[in-house]
Amino acid sequence: MRFNRNKGSLDVLLNYQFSSNVTYRYPYDSISIDNKKTEHYDSDGNKIRFPYRSLLRSHFVGLSLKYNFKKEREIVKPFISIQVLTEVGSNFKNGFLIYESFIPSQTKTGQQSYGSGNIFLASNFYHSTPFVISVLGGFNISFSENASINIAAGYAYRSMKVKYAEWKEDEDVYEKLKTIPTENISSQMLDVQLGFTYVFPRKPKP
Repeated sequence: MRFNRNKGSLDVLLNYQFSSNVTYRYPYDSISIDNKKTEHYDSDGNKIRFPYRSLLRSHFVGLSLKYNFKKEREIVKPFISIQVLTEVGSNFKNGFLIYESFIPSQTKTGQQSYGSGNIFLASNFYHSTPFVISVLGGFNISFSENASINIAAGYAYRSMKVKYAEWKEDEDVYEKLKTIPTENISSQMLDVQLGFTYVFPRKPKP
């Protein structure tokens, strides 16, 4: 929905966002020799055809306020916006995170640890990202009255829920995770976005 003002316009927008990380998946010891092509294989013996892999994929929805600075007859127009999102789905719930870190792990096992004379496995696990807020500045590139592509960068704050578990090799860690409470992990980052905006025109009152 758009509200026009003398010096610009204010958009109230419903947002959908897809988020994914990209991980380099070649083994550390898998190198080329004498500039010859090297074949790479994963832990299951399957040939790796593409060196990058998406692990954590999430879907977000939310609302945003966007102020567009008015420049008559200009295709490129500056804007500022604030948006709030929440995760509604992810393929990575209870996925392994790198031990003592919060980065998705390619391996599905914990870090060996020692305590009270016993050897056990330990890892952080991803649960969800219930809250993301960002403040952005950028440019709209218009190709019709109500549709535009926008490019922006700014500050983002993210709250992520994770779990931490310790277990023995003969234990089912996923059963154990059902009774472990989540903890909140906050992060701040640079947010860079490329998006598409379509504003539905309001019908004039009769």
